[in-house]
Amino acid sequence: MEWYQKAALRGHVKAQYQLGNMYLIGAGTQKDLSKAFQWFLAAAGQNYSSAQSKVGLCYAEGYGVAQDYEKAKLWFSKAAAQGDSGARAWLENPDYPFLTKDRVVSLVEKYHLQNIYIVEGTPEFQKKYPKAKNAYASSADAEGPLMMEDTTIFGSAKEGLVLTKKSLFFNGVATGKGVYPISEINSVGLYSDSTLYQKYVVLKTAPHSSGEEGRPIILSSTFLENDARNLGSFWQDLLMLSVDD
Repeated sequence: MEWYQKAALRGHVKAQYQLGNMYLIGAGTQKDLSKAFQWFLAAAGQNYSSAQSKVGLCYAEGYGVAQDYEKAKLWFSKAAAQGDSGARAWLENPDYPFLTKDRVVSLVEKYHLQNIYIVEGTPEFQKKYPKAKNAYASSADAEGPLMMEDTTIFGSAKEGLVLTKKSLFFNGVATGKGVYPISEINSVGLYSDSTLYQKYVVLKTAPHSSGEEGRPIILSSTFLENDARNLGSFWQDLLMLSVDD
């Protein structure tokens, strides 16, 4: 935290952006949405597209600043002009800013996750999705399913996840069965199990106003560091999440 503070005050754009993320979720410091917005704005002023998208998100959701959709559109437009796909998606569909099938397909390919995530519309999805729906995602149809993961050994699809335009449905030994609205998920982290030598990709919901920590969702585990990083980066980019260190 101290290094980021010093670098950000000296104008280091990536430090400013990361400091904004830290204040946004309370990582290494007390959560402060106003400070998060100010640091995102500082980085955005240096033409950093990721920060421009975060400024747009702050205006769209009212994080640390008064909600203003016109200003959100302005900042998302700046980021989109630099090729930010998340910003473009928000401009095309502000109700569900970053979740489109094209974006899912693009990021699955970018991070080489075709062997993990099954995109809607493929033959494998059509075969396995009904099983997942019956097991743990009964209301997913109404929300527009985008992709799924089958974590079972023999391919029954009764455990795993289903991502829709609004929610993440999941079922597993470590997580149990549940569903979280996308709007509540705000960070992703990678964690190691020194006993089993595994890396876990974990999403977290926003901390509760009472001070209670965000709820974790263990998505995937792997023995390979690079695979874990790719999985974490996929979710960070897809949902425009902060990184939980």
